[in-house]
Amino acid sequence: MRKVWTSLFVILGLMTLFACQQFFGEKTISSTKAIQKLKVSQQKAVNLFEDIKYVILVIGDGMQLEHEIAASQYLHGTPAGLSFHQLPFKAHMSTWDATTYNRFAWIKGVEPYNPETFTPGLAYDVFAAGLSPFPLNKPWSKETEYLLQRAVAYGENDFNLETAPKDYKKKFYLCTDSAAAATAMATGRKTEAGNISWDYGGKDGAAYGKSELDGDPENAPFKTICEILKEQKDGFFGTVSTVPFDHATPAAFISHNSDRNNFYKGRNPWYDGKGLAESIFYDVQPDVVIGGGFPKNFDKKGSKFSGYISTDIYDRITNNLTDYVMAGPQKSGNGHYAPQYKTIAEAVSDINNTHSRFYQSKLVALYGKKNWTGPFASNGKYTRDFEGTTPMNSTDPLVESDPMEGGIPNLEHAAIQAIKLLLYRSALNNDKPFFLMVEEGDIDWANHDNNYRWMLGTVWEMNKTVDAICRYIDSNDRGENANASNANDRMNWNNTLLIVTADHSNSYMRLKRDASGNIFLGKGQLPIQTPTKAGTGKGQYPYIGNFTYSDEVRYGSDYHTNELVMVYAKGAGARFLSKYQGTWYPKTNIIDNTQLFRAMADAFQLKIN
Repeated sequence: MRKVWTSLFVILGLMTLFACQQFFGEKTISSTKAIQKLKVSQQKAVNLFEDIKYVILVIGDGMQLEHEIAASQYLHGTPAGLSFHQLPFKAHMSTWDATTYNRFAWIKGVEPYNPETFTPGLAYDVFAAGLSPFPLNKPWSKETEYLLQRAVAYGENDFNLETAPKDYKKKFYLCTDSAAAATAMATGRKTEAGNISWDYGGKDGAAYGKSELDGDPENAPFKTICEILKEQKDGFFGTVSTVPFDHATPAAFISHNSDRNNFYKGRNPWYDGKGLAESIFYDVQPDVVIGGGFPKNFDKKGSKFSGYISTDIYDRITNNLTDYVMAGPQKSGNGHYAPQYKTIAEAVSDINNTHSRFYQSKLVALYGKKNWTGPFASNGKYTRDFEGTTPMNSTDPLVESDPMEGGIPNLEHAAIQAIKLLLYRSALNNDKPFFLMVEEGDIDWANHDNNYRWMLGTVWEMNKTVDAICRYIDSNDRGENANASNANDRMNWNNTLLIVTADHSNSYMRLKRDASGNIFLGKGQLPIQTPTKAGTGKGQYPYIGNFTYSDEVRYGSDYHTNELVMVYAKGAGARFLSKYQGTWYPKTNIIDNTQLFRAMADAFQLKIN
């Protein structure tokens, strides 16, 4: 009888795994070498729909499917209970960049990346890494070996990995960074790691370990979907992020630079050109920019004043010398004024007020010297701090104000306020389209830190944000009644496309499961998490995590991996995504991150060369 019950439990477990695979968009294919041999060329987008006015892209930076499942288990006790898990469209996405391609090309002895003709299977091998992300793809040793391998120094005899654990540059992980990944989604173009919507120098000498051979070309920006939307449709756009406003992912949608670390002019002594902040506020000029990066010390200059915004830009905005107004902490000193507004909601309300002196101004909102701290999972709940002393008090952004625990906004509130600003602006201008990118960037920071509690909190915040956006689209918002002649609901699923995805995976985290595939950790449960004080997070070798865990959780890396990520979507134009499935990797559900751009461009009916 015991054998019968054991067999029954195994069968039920397999049925659960099969259901999970179907839920997350798993496909099976027959093995064929055609995938590896496939050559592709960039093609013009084909438009199938009309009247898609609003596209919202929500990015979980560094979030892989296993992180989503862990957060859902903690929150609901089920693996697929998050808000974005309920969106009807599901696919998998490859995230490799030109640097990754060229490193694999060096290993294989073939030509480096050429945007006109290349082999997708060289940069992501479905037969080694899987047709879908873990746990949909059955784990096996080849997958682990493939995703955690390094192309160390490409045969340079003077470099020894074992004796140079802090030489990060020459560890050569075979995966993208956030700058190149965001560039692919923002522009539809592959570039090398570190470039912000910027072309690279052909062969990519840095990827080959010999950066002196060539470098990034001058004056070679890629146009972003925001800029193209503005040029062709006179549209509006903006970004919201929990990390600094000009950090890699948000910056790639609203600025250009050959180096993600050139935050502003004069920030780095070796670079005197225009920085990302100048590109954002003086050139691209988005309608709304929300993120971290508020000045840390008004009595200092340069990087000690702020790592992300210069004194010149800050003063010009707060002195009303630009088209922007600022929301942020009400701090001042040493001749620097405080921001015009304390909260994002106060700023948006005033900007949308016809009687305000700042009516229809552009908005920048900065909170936190770097990123927005937390949230952290704590005893079945969530707190702003790791110690658990500042509880998070979630409020409904559609009807309630942001509690701003610790002076930090909640992402769902910031996102809804950005939508309100853009929708009102659209309503005032004959319902012109808008694009908004919302990023939970701290997921990546938490995973670099191998901090499970932090990761759970950040995915929870993203879950709340997607839920709020969906409910706002469901609501009857007319753009603050900006156009009285149009009494209809302006934003709905017939004219809006919502996409939720990640820019890349991170940490190779895995949950412990029993023989039937059931996860050991249940609702509100946490593993034992003990700090090691190792100070890792940038891909050190040998790998030592910042925490040790009880056996319910394990980490394989403190850096990105080349693992596939999930894509979820709902609304008009979601099928634009489906038309790209399997085009690079036949008979799979895989799209590429450059094709995500194509699908959004299709939805807006933009002309893309």
